[in-house]
Amino acid sequence: AVAAPALCKIYAHAVKYPHLSVFGILIGDQEMVQDAVPLFHGPFLAPMFETAMNLIESHYSKRESTIIGCYFAGELLDTPLPSFVTSVADKIVSMYPQSIIVQVNNKQMNPLAYNNLLTQFSHTAKAGWNETNKQLSLPSDTLKLLQNCQTERQWETLFDFDSHLTDPSRNWLANEF
Repeated sequence: AVAAPALCKIYAHAVKYPHLSVFGILIGDQEMVQDAVPLFHGPFLAPMFETAMNLIESHYSKRESTIIGCYFAGELLDTPLPSFVTSVADKIVSMYPQSIIVQVNNKQMNPLAYNNLLTQFSHTAKAGWNETNKQLSLPSDTLKLLQNCQTERQWETLFDFDSHLTDPSRNWLANEF
């Protein structure tokens, strides 16, 4: 299941940068993706990723939640899961064994066509990362949430780690939706 704040942040991150790939971290537990932390729009380097992960771990260490995976949206309508996402996810799964990847289906970015907005991938030692048959359950008011994100232009107030590196006053860990 995906909680409303996580869904809105993932959606807003993809809407804010439709011409670039976006990448972020999922926070929660085995039952629910409770939050999403937007990290990058466009390509990124390992040192930036490691710094961001350390800051996320420190920020969420006082809470009951933990890192449970990552999300990705490509810059094209049909973007297969890129190798850099699986490489990063491999590092995450080595620290958090039940981690998942969630990919945004760019063809479903219209709030009225959200049914297959997110695709989940899971990891096994033998097969690596594969799409699961499990459909992520979305909040019952998903249509309203996504329409509000569009009409209220919520993506304008969303900052990722890249934005923070450009302007440190942009608090990428405090995106409230």
